[in-house]
Amino acid sequence: MDEFDNPVLAADSSSIATEVVDSGNVARQSISAISGTGNTRTLTLGAINVNPGSYRLKFSGVGSGSILSRAFTVNSNLPSVIHPLQGPTDVATGATPSPTISFEIRDNFGNKITTGENVTVTLSLLSADGLTSLGTTGLANNVVSSTNGTVEFGSLTITRAPGTYKLRATATYGGSTAFGGNVDSAATFKVTNSAPASLQITNSIGSDKAADFELDSSQYLVSAATDFVIPSTGDYTVEAWVKPESFADFRQIFSQGDGNGRITPI
Repeated sequence: MDEFDNPVLAADSSSIATEVVDSGNVARQSISAISGTGNTRTLTLGAINVNPGSYRLKFSGVGSGSILSRAFTVNSNLPSVIHPLQGPTDVATGATPSPTISFEIRDNFGNKITTGENVTVTLSLLSADGLTSLGTTGLANNVVSSTNGTVEFGSLTITRAPGTYKLRATATYGGSTAFGGNVDSAATFKVTNSAPASLQITNSIGSDKAADFELDSSQYLVSAATDFVIPSTGDYTVEAWVKPESFADFRQIFSQGDGNGRITPI
């Protein structure tokens, strides 16, 4: 039958090829060949592996031309694959990775799923060798739902301590059904120090000593065994008194903390 349900005559010796074509009559899949005699032919369809959308079957070898079937719709299969589009890149702590980390949700035939089940992807951190899960501590905006089959982490921020890491993506659909397993980033990425937010003046030279600090013409005294933190904005000067004949031990004038309790002498 053609699309108007009219019988189509075909030579007994002909073999009729079958294709799935889109709305522009562009072939998307060759699925079968029909054999038989006269106007009665048998077609057993295999899997139609095309992206969701509207299609027709195109039968070629019918007389001197071809015919099209009625239009039919191919719906999405269930989500099966979390396919990485853009992996993580080096980022300063507290910043958002650029380009945006993104994934495509696909079915088990590799087709992008644009409709149907709502998919949620969660990112977590791994050690650099990928062997140790570090959880989601230090990640913000790391849970995102798909939009037309794509998941983009445009607001993700990473505040983990500077170091080398990998990312792991896991996904669910329908609220709780997991799929796709663990998808780990192929390459590592680095979290680096961001711009200093403050300076820490540390008195570590004994209880009988003190340090003077001047900021915008105001005098600050760091008393014995007391740390003092100031913002990193504005000009400042540091004065130090050194006893040159005594070099028995290291003496720290002031330091910049890295936010994790570690001090780097300046």
